[in-house]
Amino acid sequence: MHLLLIGLFLGVFLHDLTATAMVQDGTGVWRQAEALPADAWPGLGLLPVVGIVLLPKIVLLLGYALLCRIALRRLGTPSGAAWMRRVEQLTTLLPMTLLVLYMADLGAGALRWARVPFRHTVLVDELIVMLPTLLALVAGWLVFFPLDRRMRESAMIGRIDRGLPIYTPPTRGQYLLAQLRHQVALLFVPLVMIAAWSESVTLLGPDGRGVFTATQAMLLVPAGALAVFSFAPLIIRHVWDTAPLPEGEIRRVMADLCRQHRVGVRELLVWRTYGVLVNAAVMGLVAPLRYILLSDALLDQMRRREVEAVMAHEIAHVRKHHMFWLLLVMVATLGLGEQAGQAALLAVDTALIRNGPVELMGMDAQSLVRDERVAVTVVSAVSLLLALLVFGWVSRRAERQADVFAARHLAQTADEPARDAAGRVVFTHQASGAMIGALQRVAALNHIPTKRKMWRHGSIRWRQDHLRSLNGRPVDDADVDRVFARVKFAAVAAVVALGVLYTRQWVDQPEAILVHVYHTVTARL
Repeated sequence: MHLLLIGLFLGVFLHDLTATAMVQDGTGVWRQAEALPADAWPGLGLLPVVGIVLLPKIVLLLGYALLCRIALRRLGTPSGAAWMRRVEQLTTLLPMTLLVLYMADLGAGALRWARVPFRHTVLVDELIVMLPTLLALVAGWLVFFPLDRRMRESAMIGRIDRGLPIYTPPTRGQYLLAQLRHQVALLFVPLVMIAAWSESVTLLGPDGRGVFTATQAMLLVPAGALAVFSFAPLIIRHVWDTAPLPEGEIRRVMADLCRQHRVGVRELLVWRTYGVLVNAAVMGLVAPLRYILLSDALLDQMRRREVEAVMAHEIAHVRKHHMFWLLLVMVATLGLGEQAGQAALLAVDTALIRNGPVELMGMDAQSLVRDERVAVTVVSAVSLLLALLVFGWVSRRAERQADVFAARHLAQTADEPARDAAGRVVFTHQASGAMIGALQRVAALNHIPTKRKMWRHGSIRWRQDHLRSLNGRPVDDADVDRVFARVKFAAVAAVVALGVLYTRQWVDQPEAILVHVYHTVTARL
């Protein structure tokens, strides 16, 4: 889901890169000039574009609705499980399929047509283009709702037998609102705010009304993005259905755990999900704006030691500063990718100039490389893809490190910590098992196959196997800690290298670099 939401804004960014170019005016000043059309099929009229936008999504949703209807009828029969697996597989593929169709919308010219009446408005044209994809996502939830309700009703008997709290199944409207709150709002709301701020600065910047200089605009864009990310937890805390964690043993244990690891939080919250979502989250970069959330189902269906393990996992993200390091890794990878791409293009361009034009797939290779729209798009797309791959790899190691942190906490706080011959506290089956059990319950209650690979978190089985490998080892001897230390060193080194590169470029051509950086940051944020 996060990849889909990021892709909505990333698609606009890549589209606009091919629609602009940096040129020098008569005075030698570098400015951003329009080079439309940027579409793959610029000759399409409005009606064909509307058809390309709507028809594939309608066909996709009709097929999904048919599959869900068949699965609903087969529930309780010998083939019911097989049909549910098919539904789950298509449900997993649905966001990525919609993202592919959205990219086709942009290529067909949807954004170009949306900008005809809304050219100089802030984010209206972009949201209009995103709307069909978001509505298709909502329609998919509505199609899946009858299956979800049937499964909830079936699970109620088992919950009664186990003495667990009973939640009234949500209505269609409540289900849809919960999906929008929990699946979309967390990332979409901050991204919309950042994009709106960035576009506003652009309209008032040197290429717009001239209210801001390039220097002022370059500083305002990241400052606004930082402010949004800083205050986003206050917004999400109310967008989601949350309430303070009631007084009792769980709250006392959680508060003690925060104090023990010196992690300040504004509030511990219950994340109300109608008992369907077993999850936890930490939001906020600084203590006055930081919340730790535990879902209602997690509190109801996990043992106290497992809840403590999940809480320790979330605290690890704060204690190890994972948010900061992931952001630094993203910035470093984007910067190095772009620098490497520009260097490669410059080398190719130089070689072609020396050796003369070369025919490539029926095109003049020299002209192809010299076309800034193509070059910038290729460089940016490759650097973004590389950044996402590296970000995912590092994020998965951050999850492993948080798992280890939780197992270490449980091993050290046991009534009688196990020790090796040298007297060092070691990981035990009980300590690692609590975190392994928590992961298993998260997988089972959220209907997640343990072998399913996830971009940011890895598979449940992968994480569980790593925890099992720790048993008997000293708690301060974890390979993932050394791996993450190397990641941090590499990220700092990369940022320093980028600083040197940009400083050298600034000395050589300060005005051009300033405008280039401003436009790059504005477009990406």
